[in-house]
Amino acid sequence: MSPLEDVVVVANPYEGERLRRLLEASGRQVTLLDGGPRTDEELSARTRALVVLSRRLTGGDPAALLLRLLEQGRPLVLIGDEAEGVPEGVPRVARPVEAARLEDALLRARQGATTAHAAAAPEAAP
Repeated sequence: MSPLEDVVVVANPYEGERLRRLLEASGRQVTLLDGGPRTDEELSARTRALVVLSRRLTGGDPAALLLRLLEQGRPLVLIGDEAEGVPEGVPRVARPVEAARLEDALLRARQGATTAHAAAAPEAAP
């Protein structure tokens, strides 16, 4: 992990603030979004960021956002036990969120994105 790895948290204000504190304590740079109108624009500006998504948003449709993030192949951690519409392999952290479980899920999300990127890369010509 780089000293200031970029993480975007998309959650309601209360949960977002709790997640921000946990992530900043581990040396990450955090951007909080509520799922509202500027969410897609902010995510587009941070294409290399890990995304931590709660399905409890105050704005926007969490299911539609989840689908867009999956289609983009973004490294993603889902907060909550809800499994509907979530492909196997997407790291999830149950509530209440504990720092160690969140760290493990972030690592799995980053590794999954790296593996998917490597698999999608064209082979070098001989």
